[in-house]
Amino acid sequence: MTLVNHSGIKEAAEPFRVSAHFYEAVEQRVLGIMIEAKRRAEANGRTTLMPHDV
Repeated sequence: MTLVNHSGIKEAAEPFRVSAHFYEAVEQRVLGIMIEAKRRAEANGRTTLMPHDV
């Protein structure tokens, strides 16, 4: 599953180059954020993720 658009990361990183490992690290960070947001929403009795869950 891809959560992050690689071309978007590459564009945001300009003028720097981006290693393949950086993409993987960003994916893992975003996945962690998603997991925590899901836990928070569930703890509050919601099935919708909201900005304050991040």
